[in-house]
Amino acid sequence: MRIKICIAMVLISVYIVSNSAFALDVSPSVVDAGLLELNRTYEYSAYIINRDTDIYDLNLSITSRAKYLEGCVDFSPEGFEIVPGVRQEIKIYLNTSACYLSPGVHNLLIIPQISEESTTGVKVVSVPAISLKFMVPGDVEPMLALEEFDMEKSIDEGDTLHISMRVNNTGNVRLSAIPYVEIRKYGALIDTARGTTEVLLEPGSVEDVEFSYSGALQGGNYEAIAFARYFDGNLTNRRTIAFSVVGADVPEEQETEAEIDIPVIFDTVNIGNEDDVFIMTETINTETDYISDEIEEDNLTGDVIIRELTARFVSGNISIFLELENTYDFDVDYIAEFVIIDDDGAYVKTITEKGILGISEIGVIRKSVCPGPYGKYTVRATVKYGDGTFSKTVQKETETSFIAAPTALATKNTGSGLLFVIFAVIVLYVVYSYRSRTSKNGKSPIKDNAIGSISSKYSLIESDINALESKVLGMKNKIRGLM
Repeated sequence: MRIKICIAMVLISVYIVSNSAFALDVSPSVVDAGLLELNRTYEYSAYIINRDTDIYDLNLSITSRAKYLEGCVDFSPEGFEIVPGVRQEIKIYLNTSACYLSPGVHNLLIIPQISEESTTGVKVVSVPAISLKFMVPGDVEPMLALEEFDMEKSIDEGDTLHISMRVNNTGNVRLSAIPYVEIRKYGALIDTARGTTEVLLEPGSVEDVEFSYSGALQGGNYEAIAFARYFDGNLTNRRTIAFSVVGADVPEEQETEAEIDIPVIFDTVNIGNEDDVFIMTETINTETDYISDEIEEDNLTGDVIIRELTARFVSGNISIFLELENTYDFDVDYIAEFVIIDDDGAYVKTITEKGILGISEIGVIRKSVCPGPYGKYTVRATVKYGDGTFSKTVQKETETSFIAAPTALATKNTGSGLLFVIFAVIVLYVVYSYRSRTSKNGKSPIKDNAIGSISSKYSLIESDINALESKVLGMKNKIRGLM
């Protein structure tokens, strides 16, 4: 019995907190008209039913995506007053010859909207939309072309890229398109910029699209590859612009010498199976016939430089990007070791990659690793290199962090409105329980005792939540220690 009362209290609380009414129904809400003939007028009916106790003024409108059908559609009535208990019929007239209808599927979406003044502002009553789907005969030939693409050729670190594109619908159907620009460095995908709005194009129409990209790009040379996605995943042609990012002055990497022979086998931690870690590498090599067999270290002119090291979270994994440059006039062997450390300084994982850097070559290494629990991590890259007669080491590190989405367990990130509703339900339940017990015992409820009982029960609930949070934290620490 008490469970039923709690459920009722929750529903009442949600109803009180809510600012919308849902007592206006539409029937039918979806009409499938099938294949229509051209040069004909079709008539359809829908009904709006007022199950509320208030009177509303209602107006019908077409969504922005269906505005191109406005010349083909009429409503009767377009606006009216609806009283409680009344079912209002709406006539929808569709004239297939009054506007251009391209071959394929069309969806006319009609939104009934009601607004009324109240003491707290404007109260909007939600009403289900009316969807009228129909098809027009003919061969469907979707085709979209990217005609122009422009952006800055050079920016400073931290600046914003301003992107402009022009797309042309050369097909015979209405299309919706979303523009994209891939940011690549030495062929490796760094990031993707996406247009903020969907573009709607009639057959034969041309649209200019502008948006911006503010990603954290470090100094260097990049390529921007633009295209648009349309009509069930189709892609337009691609256009490419080379651009550069002028970086700020940074301190040189610290170099240390080490007495090691190349290649060297490092002890590594088992990082799991393919489900745990996905590793993808890409190295750019240049061929050469010149290899130095005997070189005195004192006479060496050159170095292996870590040009860039970035680490960011992508879909729960740490995505590592390392860029090396060989300034020697001979090939060098290298082993790159990535050590991941958590925010407490505890060791997490080590992954390695080895290869050869050719003369004046720039090499790119990409790694992806699942670190475990969410938090802040440091990625330390150590590159050991040489040609058999000498060895050196260069190091660099970077930090990355992310916050995981809240779980279904009790947390402190609950919205204030929801907390208020939960607290109100708890208070009502405790008061009801207290009054039930006192009435059965023939005693009158005393306000002070009721307040004390409420405070006591709320304290117990809060204590249980804190204990649950402590257990969850302990489980996370145990998992982190096992990884």
